[in-house]
Amino acid sequence: DLFSSKWFTELIEQKKIQRSTIISKSNDYFIIEHEFYPFHVMPHEMCDYQLYRSALLTLEIAIKSFENNLVIKDASAWNVFFIKSNPMFCDITSFENWDENQNWFAYGQFFRHYIIPLILSKELDVDTSKLFIINRDGIKPEDASKLLGLKRYKSLISLEGIVLPLIFDKKKIKVKKYSLDVSKKIFAQTLNRLKKYIIKLEPIKKKTTWVDYETNRDHYSEQDMKDKYTFIKEVSYNNSKNVIDLGCNEGEYSKIFEAVGSNVVSTDFDNGCLNQICKNEKKKNLTVFKLDLSNPSPSIGWVNKEHEAFMKRMTKKFDLVLCLGLIHHLQITERIPLINIIQMLENLTSKYLIIEFISNKDQKFIELAGLNIKLYENYTQEYFENALEKKFTFKNLILAIFQWVCLSLL
Repeated sequence: DLFSSKWFTELIEQKKIQRSTIISKSNDYFIIEHEFYPFHVMPHEMCDYQLYRSALLTLEIAIKSFENNLVIKDASAWNVFFIKSNPMFCDITSFENWDENQNWFAYGQFFRHYIIPLILSKELDVDTSKLFIINRDGIKPEDASKLLGLKRYKSLISLEGIVLPLIFDKKKIKVKKYSLDVSKKIFAQTLNRLKKYIIKLEPIKKKTTWVDYETNRDHYSEQDMKDKYTFIKEVSYNNSKNVIDLGCNEGEYSKIFEAVGSNVVSTDFDNGCLNQICKNEKKKNLTVFKLDLSNPSPSIGWVNKEHEAFMKRMTKKFDLVLCLGLIHHLQITERIPLINIIQMLENLTSKYLIIEFISNKDQKFIELAGLNIKLYENYTQEYFENALEKKFTFKNLILAIFQWVCLSLL
């Protein structure tokens, strides 16, 4: 019985496999209830480092299963969600008895879902989250070959996962069957070789637009930053259960709320920043989402109902929404009207909003606006506050070169 086996229950206790309970069973079927997680991160919402850790967990479970004469018949990235800061395997129906006449059945799928996307990330700086929106079953070797060009010959990893499958398919080469002892040895070697491949593909720190921004903010004075940090720290003591930090960068303010026990959802579109959070922070209550607020993850899958859109899943889920140094980017870069941004923020929060106003006289505001700066000549603090007051009530306001305001819903 899988559910009562020691190795399986240990993985559940370690929160590496989703906890499930058999509600009823008959000769034909089981009815199983799974533990529910409100803020689960799916592959099309993961940064590269989350996909990397998802791959390692998949192999850990595959190896542990094989040691107990079982296999996982699927190696889909969709079988692993991030729950808070850690990956969790969520497809308990994937386990089955090992067939000694086969190597790992999910071998090709593991390449498509994990190894090939991570190769594309490493060699071409491809954003892996975007791949899964339009390629639900991962990236095929032939597609990766076209993208990589001569780089497909660069490593043994890409030779095995991209070049050789194309040769085998073209020449119709069949895989030989082996005796039980040899087959078991080959199976174990395959899993361990794939693990070595994944470790070599660990995402490295890349210089993106916003990586290291926290140490390079010359347009903020030291006193500005001190006041802002103090203000956020004071608000964190209000015991907000669920907090979302929109445009979190490397999680500077997310960590303040996580430290006092809040469940924090940290979102940003910058893959490099999120990779740094996931690599350096093993926080219990911090959940990272790769999210472009101007184009958030949509409903996808069969008839668009397998996985709900981010905004639909998150409606009214948060006691507090942090929106710091963000809305001028949405207004200027994405041309989203302020009234629509405020409506989006209202949809997310059930209680409070902390929002930062950046003046049209600010250096960064002017740089972003460029030749269009005249379009924002009426973008004053009064205009900003009047727009907010249609949805929120002011609770606390800090006036400085930069303004931070805490509001509650009307």
